[in-house]
Amino acid sequence: MKVEQQKDSKQKKIVQIEDLSVSFDGMEVVKHVNIEVNSGEIVGIVGESGSGKSITSLALMGLLSKQAQVTSGKIIVGGEVLREADRPFDEKLYRRFQGSRMSMIFQEPMTSLNPTKKAGVQVDEIVRLHTDLEKEKRYEKVLETFQAVGLKDAKKVYDSYPHQLSGGMRQRVMIAMALSCRPKLLIADEPTTALDVTVQAQIIRLLRDRARASQMAMMLITHDLGVIAQMAEQVVVMYAGRIVEQGATAEVLRHPQHPYTRGLIASRPVPGERRRRLYSIPGQVPDLAALPAGCAFAGRCERATARCREAIPPLLGDRQRAACFYSEFAEVTA
Repeated sequence: MKVEQQKDSKQKKIVQIEDLSVSFDGMEVVKHVNIEVNSGEIVGIVGESGSGKSITSLALMGLLSKQAQVTSGKIIVGGEVLREADRPFDEKLYRRFQGSRMSMIFQEPMTSLNPTKKAGVQVDEIVRLHTDLEKEKRYEKVLETFQAVGLKDAKKVYDSYPHQLSGGMRQRVMIAMALSCRPKLLIADEPTTALDVTVQAQIIRLLRDRARASQMAMMLITHDLGVIAQMAEQVVVMYAGRIVEQGATAEVLRHPQHPYTRGLIASRPVPGERRRRLYSIPGQVPDLAALPAGCAFAGRCERATARCREAIPPLLGDRQRAACFYSEFAEVTA
């Protein structure tokens, strides 16, 4: 099942992840994940390290390592099936989509950009790969893209090496690279983690505005619910490889149903409350190689009962869904 929402008549389904499971050497790290992203929509995926959110995005982009195996489900982008459990990985098919129809922004631009090449040259390589533009036209396009992402002195940035740029400028170069061929889908994996607070706000605003202006679908991967609240219309909360809650961001933040979601919300710093001691979810994310028989969060949950430790709760609900035996949705369907 997928997240239900009010859809504008102009919106199109760009991404459909259906019952996706991914394993590494027989160990399941993503389990039966269902996500939809429509044109012009931002869907945030949130969770601690090890929750499966980044593996889900890498599977979508076709960037999983050779040790990974898609064991169930399929991935559909723009109506075309890119990945299916019973079908070998099609590298040529993904190459047609990567860069031109879907792009990705990684967490740390300094490790993603080539330190030996000028910033403009690296963006030009992407444009050359996916268009038939001549050199002069490509140069103009790169400069226009730099200006569009807030790099005012575009010519100077074009001729600069990554180490000559600030962290915020490097991230804008990465965004320019991702947007240069006007993809239908943008995946942003922790795009603001390495930036200071002021630059974070600028990058968030830039990504949000570009997505809405071009009707581009966007999947935002983060551990920060504050970023989700500012950017995403829909939120997917993951824990230990499973979706534990999903729905409209405003509803999930106002009326969280899963104890893990409530813990993430309680852990957020609140502006103006300097003396408030920050809440910390007790315990740690369990080892995926040795998960308990029941709910993976039971060992950290104050409300856990014997039932929670014995069985995995199903994801229940309509527009908002949660995988908890004691959510409002479970009570309705009981």
